[in-house]
Amino acid sequence: MSPEYDGTYYTEQYVEDGIRHTVRSIGYWPNGPGNPPDENNVKLNGIPILYIENHGGDNSLIPSGVYNLQKQYPQLNINKWFQSLTEDNTALVDLNLDKLIPIYELVTDELKKTELQNAIEKYIKDRQIVFE
Repeated sequence: MSPEYDGTYYTEQYVEDGIRHTVRSIGYWPNGPGNPPDENNVKLNGIPILYIENHGGDNSLIPSGVYNLQKQYPQLNINKWFQSLTEDNTALVDLNLDKLIPIYELVTDELKKTELQNAIEKYIKDRQIVFE
């Protein structure tokens, strides 16, 4: 369990300058990355869009949403967001599918293991979507 936020930046051109300008403007990386952006290129970017998705922590500190950066830059407080994490507001954000095992494999009693396996398989079958 851990927090995660994703940001996707879209623009028509000059992506590198736009990203550098954006991460500085939203408070994510005030002095970076790399050289300062060419502000003339930033102005030529058309309509820059930033999409943010947040999982875990205090969602008000990293507001999920789609932002037209010509109108609004969201203010993100990454440090406070990490500090806001508690056992109650963490989120499952990643699974390594190669390492997953069925939960019934953890049961040592063979009868209970079989019953649990049958119940899980029935649950999945009853809820599966069939395309015709």
